[in-house]
Amino acid sequence: MASNATAAPVFPPEFLEYNTGSELVTQIIVMTVLATVIMSLRLGIRYHQFQKWSIDDWLILSSYPVLLLLAASGIAATINGGVGRHLAVNMMADPQRFSRCLLYLWLAEFSYGTVCALIKCSILTMYYRIFPTRFMKTGTRLLFVLVAAWWVAVMLVTIFQCMPVQKAWDPYMEDGTCLEKEKFFLGNAIPNIITDILILGLPTFEVVRLQVTRSQKVAITGIFLLGGLVVVIAGIRLKSLTNLLGDDVDFTDAIGPAWAWTLAEPAVGVITASLPCLRPLLRFIFGKLFNKGSKDTRERNKDLITIGGTGVITKRVPFTKPKSGSRSDSFEQLEEDTDREWAGETGLWPKGYENERKTTVFGKRPPSEGERSDEIPLDSIAVKHDVSWTEENRPHETPASRGSQ
Repeated sequence: MASNATAAPVFPPEFLEYNTGSELVTQIIVMTVLATVIMSLRLGIRYHQFQKWSIDDWLILSSYPVLLLLAASGIAATINGGVGRHLAVNMMADPQRFSRCLLYLWLAEFSYGTVCALIKCSILTMYYRIFPTRFMKTGTRLLFVLVAAWWVAVMLVTIFQCMPVQKAWDPYMEDGTCLEKEKFFLGNAIPNIITDILILGLPTFEVVRLQVTRSQKVAITGIFLLGGLVVVIAGIRLKSLTNLLGDDVDFTDAIGPAWAWTLAEPAVGVITASLPCLRPLLRFIFGKLFNKGSKDTRERNKDLITIGGTGVITKRVPFTKPKSGSRSDSFEQLEEDTDREWAGETGLWPKGYENERKTTVFGKRPPSEGERSDEIPLDSIAVKHDVSWTEENRPHETPASRGSQ
């Protein structure tokens, strides 16, 4: 009995009481709540503006349950797997804690790969919807393929990283082998970061070509490049995962920061993917800041500025009150024997068309209804072309005029 007592390790009280699990749980909850709020605002704004949800909205919505599953795995690993405590203390209290920690980590790899892939696909779908150019269409298709291939690889490697599969969360099995942790972490994280960088850089070429003011270009580019924060977090996550390499690592303590960054990356991804849709809310809150500029600048920005063309300012024709004694309606009924080729089946003819008139329009095609907006055109960025339109209306013939001829 005395020999066993002397063989047992003795740890100082601060070592035994050390526990960062509560901080990790707080970080997970805060990031999840923040992503929930921003995503809800995005979908609520589109609904409030009577905009039909697009595929990118459904994709970002479908990523939310997976994000919750990832957060639940992190909380469970903290409570039941001893994350945040020293490995030696966990093994003394309950030897199965380490296995449960590895099991939750194994399950989290599926959630992490799936939620990241859904967020990337949502952003690419938004690009495909709002940028009509061949360059963007081709680029988004290629990146779709890369993201899909990365997701499939992550799923397969996660499942078969150990043979038998159970050895992934039961490292003390006598039989079986596993991939080296370094290869597993790098093979997962590096392609993920590369696709993030490519997705961020894809719209830059088109944004540069937008015929908008420099401040607007900076604003639009800034919204897209906010996704660069995801790349930074992914890099920090990779660094924290490398701290788990080695045989003498205090695993349950060292994995705490990795869990935090693993949840933060997709949460920030949901936020940055939703930010371009929040501009109406920002204008409502900070209206004066978003409406700064000279009167001429505001007048120029009333029309949609597009790739390949300039905005067109159209003037509304003022309403003229009809003279006394004249009919107040805008149309007049033609006589029964009047030629209806020009009047249509109803026989109605707009007032004032008895005289011959000719109209010729040169310039850019004006935006159609629904396109006129001073918002960043996130529903579509239209490509305009020069147009030339000529209209010639002949005077319609009445029975009296034909008789005189």
